[in-house]
Amino acid sequence: MRERAVCIIIDTKERTVLLMHRIKAGREYMTLPGGKIEPGETPEAACVREALEETGLSVTLGKKVRVLFNLGRVEHYFAAASFSGVTALGGPEREHNSPENFYEPLWVALERLGEVNLLPEEAVEMVRALA
Repeated sequence: MRERAVCIIIDTKERTVLLMHRIKAGREYMTLPGGKIEPGETPEAACVREALEETGLSVTLGKKVRVLFNLGRVEHYFAAASFSGVTALGGPEREHNSPENFYEPLWVALERLGEVNLLPEEAVEMVRALA
């Protein structure tokens, strides 16, 4: 079974959460940064790697928030205890970024969380619980 690691990065001073703005297969939505767990990689290591690749931020993980079965895969959600760096798209997402398969890291105000199409729906609850 495929597995994915996901990082919830909240800036408590600015009251924002870092989301990935996506356009894929004609759908526009937001998701939390994350990606596939590579063979031999722990969910924690994958979460740190994916956060850096997708957002440019180095994260230190806090607690595991939830394990969710979504779209035929197991997803491991972690809270970032701290982060540093400059937000910028990198890794494979930057290389494959196109109008048809679009990626953009965006800081979204926590009070606007209900206004964006954040998927999966359970992610809204997880972010609100951490904020």
